Amino acid sequence: MAKGTLFGVVHSSTTLHLIQQNVEVGPAEPKTSLVEIPGGNGSIDLTEALRAGVAYKDRTIKWTFALYPGEPWASQRSEVSNAINGKRLQIVFDDDPTWYYDGRVSVTDHKSDNRLHQITIEATCAPYKRKLTESAISTELSTELVGISCAIGQMPLVPLITVAQETVVQYGEYSTTIQAGAHLLPDLLMSGTQTIKAKVTDGTGTISITWREGSL
Repeated sequence: MAKGTLFGVVHSSTTLHLIQQNVEVGPAEPKTSLVEIPGGNGSIDLTEALRAGVAYKDRTIKWTFALYPGEPWASQRSEVSNAINGKRLQIVFDDDPTWYYDGRVSVTDHKSDNRLHQITIEATCAPYKRKLTESAISTELSTELVGISCAIGQMPLVPLITVAQETVVQYGEYSTTIQAGAHLLPDLLMSGTQTIKAKVTDGTGTISITWREGSL
């Protein structure tokens, strides 16, 4: 069973004196667009017609917790709600410690009988989990184009490009000249392993490319 910790307000199940009984990590459901053909067989799949790749809906993570023996039920309900209910948190699982889910957390249910007190917590999360640490590549530049291979990952994103001098950046058929500073170039939306080419307009320089990888 995967065990999780809710980070953000930094409160863990141990801090809140809860025993995790169950956790369910829902899949990221694709946003499909299937148009029925009147009088025809099947449908037309327009899922990827308006964008590159498939978009996904939010995913749901659900936990069931029990209280440690002897913990006061009424005050514990309030303590858990005060700590996390309604908050946007980063969620890290013990069996996947280098990634986090980003989501809005809700306390959805309280149950109690003569033997057991339970609290149910749900989080509505972005479809992609994200790396806890950013990836970065830096290299020196000259007036000759150099290719920089970037393992962006599954989630489409625009990497941050930082240069200290006027620099020409190329990606596929796209080419632009940027000034010293940090830049997010919308035309550099990419996923998978891609190559960005760059050169300075004069002399030598450096370029740094950073991104936070996402995965389903």
